[in-house]
Amino acid sequence: MKKTSRNPAKAANFFKKKIFYVIVAASMLVIATTVTLSLTLTKPRVVPPDPPVTVEPVTMRNPINEFEVQKGFANDKLLWCTTLKLWETHLGIDLAAPNGTQVFAVLDGTVDSVTNSALDGVVIVISHAENVKTVYKSLGEDTLVIAGQTVKRGDAIGFVSDTMITEVKQAPHLHFEVIVSGTYVDPAAHLVDLIEK
Repeated sequence: MKKTSRNPAKAANFFKKKIFYVIVAASMLVIATTVTLSLTLTKPRVVPPDPPVTVEPVTMRNPINEFEVQKGFANDKLLWCTTLKLWETHLGIDLAAPNGTQVFAVLDGTVDSVTNSALDGVVIVISHAENVKTVYKSLGEDTLVIAGQTVKRGDAIGFVSDTMITEVKQAPHLHFEVIVSGTYVDPAAHLVDLIEK
């Protein structure tokens, strides 16, 4: 009978040459076990939706004493723009009135800016309490306020004109926008004459 001898040096030499493969195999086994356990033991986290935020509309004075609604607010549907000949959303309300009709601040506030835009004509932006901003577009160049000025509800701020090139095919009007906490909202929900209708 022939004796087989174990050579410990031979085994050590084998592991030295193949150690890379042993480490890779052991690492793959650890990763596979971790992934399997994490998928089977953890439950999906369900995050409840935020409760709806309800804000009472602020009642505003009308920006013009006498007007006719020429085009309504539409942020969720497209309206035809006769000037640009395309369908678009309309983030304000167009209040038709003759050129030169006085425009008033709808609430107490501070004038953020008075600018002359190539597309929107003369634009006045006023900040009010409760994160409300109002925007008055298509005004004449003879504005009655400057940036930084404090205004009271009912103060005259400018005059209706037809300076808004993107709506020039419409009759002279005030394009009026209301922004609450950074979101455009329908001005008709805030204007005293339109709320009652």
